[in-house]
Parts: sequence; structure tokens; C-alpha cells
Amino acid sequence: MSWRAAKPLYEGQMGFVYLADAALQGAAIADGTLAVGNQRLRAVVVDAPGPLSERAAAQLDAFREAGGLVIETWQPETLVASLAEAIGRDVMWSGGPDLRVLRYRKGSTEFYLLVNEGEEPIAGDLAVEGAGALERWNPQTGTGGPWPARAADGYLHTHLRLERREATVLAIDPAGHARNDLPTPPAPGDVISTIGAEWQATDLQGEPVDAPALADWAQAPGWEIYTGTLSFRTTFDLAAAADGEMFLDLGAVGDIAEVLVNGQPVGVRAWAPYVVKIGSTCRAGANTLEVRVTNSMANAYEGEQHPSGLMGPVTLRRAQD
Repeated sequence: MSWRAAKPLYEGQMGFVYLADAALQGAAIADGTLAVGNQRLRAVVVDAPGPLSERAAAQLDAFREAGGLVIETWQPETLVASLAEAIGRDVMWSGGPDLRVLRYRKGSTEFYLLVNEGEEPIAGDLAVEGAGALERWNPQTGTGGPWPARAADGYLHTHLRLERREATVLAIDPAGHARNDLPTPPAPGDVISTIGAEWQATDLQGEPVDAPALADWAQAPGWEIYTGTLSFRTTFDLAAAADGEMFLDLGAVGDIAEVLVNGQPVGVRAWAPYVVKIGSTCRAGANTLEVRVTNSMANAYEGEQHPSGLMGPVTLRRAQD
């Protein structure tokens, strides 16, 4: 398997494994597939940096004669299309090249790990091979539940949106049935207001400190190489109690933010976007907001001045479908 093929296959949501010469030598051929350990390979893309061993070359010849696909001459622009035409594909996606996919089967359940490796949100129509009830799981929180899907032609069709660096797992329960009447959770929408009131900075024991809020504390005198966790507190007002459809956007943060609203934890974010859903914890009138920020240890250990703290702007955003 060519490492040069990895990029177009990743960007084309085509699953693959790397295959070394030694593994190829020990492979078996069964039912038109190349059997390597627990893997059953339907195609091999060859682009070795040197000549294959005699045994490996013979294995490829035998695989080809048994009906397997061996591609030795190819171009990155057409590789995925050539493979899809010859052997089909288990994922179809309309939202661009930043989606990474890993398919895994455990027992009778199919799992698809989906990750946005891009710098911007992605959204599009997604079809995954399989039949049954579709569920979506959050690998960070361990939560999940039924997800809307339409069954057609051996695939489950749905719509997916992933924020920058977001990962999700789709699981297919073969004992269930696809449902296309389920609601999907809202996404952050337009800014409602900016939280720009006075902030109080404290350490974790509640003692006031002079670190700046809505600014980079690594640029403040005395805080240049500080590493640790500081708490930033403020209040904001709402005319009416929220119905669960509201988001808090912290803007820029260095590096990890834990958010509490009215004393209740609502989320932890380790990279942008630093956005959490907060509506169900808000009430009419005054609400308290606490953001605990932990910065990079490189500041203390290496004398770096990586951006640190709650830099904002901090805004409330309404939900959109």
C-alpha cells in the first residue's frame, strides 16, 4: 500500500490500511480477497519506494488472477474514483475533503468514527453502508442517542455538521430500523449580545488575582510565564428564561476552558471553537458565569509566552437549525 495514496484516500473518505512487503508475503487469498490477519482486502494500490520481493510480487499476481484489484499506475486526482467504480464504497459525503472516516465492526454492530480535520465547520449529506437504526455518540462525553436517517439502496442517508476538530461516532444497530422523523440538535447561530461586564479573576481557592480578563495574561507584567488555572467570573442578564436553545461563545481562549453557569458545569473545551450550549441552565434576570482557564505548561517549563487566559470576545448566540 502506498503512503502517497493516503492523502487522496483520506480526503475521499475511502478506508484503507498500510500493507508492508513482509505482510504481503504472508497473506492468503480467499474468495477473491487478500487475507492479512483479520483484514480482508479487495484492492491493493502499489507504489513502493523500491522493488517488491519476489514472494510479494507473486502474491499480487495470484491476487489479481483470483479477481482482486491491483493498481500500480494511478494519479491522485482519479484514484478514489477508480477504486469506487471497481469495488464500491462504504461512505458517500458531499461536504468536502476535511472529513476523515474510520469504519469498525464489533459483533453485528457497525461503527463509523467521523472527524473534521479542517479549520472551519463542515456540513453535508452523508450516506454510510449498513442497515438498521442509526445512533450518534459523542466520544468526549459518552452521551448519545437515536439519529435521523433514511434507508435506501443498502445505505443510511443523513445530514451531518461537524465543528472544527469535532469528532462523532455513528453506530448502526442491525436490530432496529432507520427513522427519518427525529429532530436534530441546533447549531450556534447569530450573536444575541456581548458579555462585556466587569470580570473578577481569582485562583482556584477564590483569592483575587490581578491577571487580566478578556486579554492575554502572558503579556501582563508578572504573568509572562505563569502556568496554571485561573477563574474568571461575571454576570449577565436575560429578559426571560431560556428554553435550552442558546449558546455561549468564549471567543479566543488559551488553552482549556471549563464553563459553569449559575454554578452548574455546562462543558469543557480544549480547542476552538470554544462554544457550549447553556440555555437550560439560564434563568430570567441575573445569571452568573464562571470560566476556568488552564494554559500551556510550556510557559512555565520552557519560558514560552503562549497566549493564555480568556481573551474573548464572549458572546451569547441564538440557535439555528
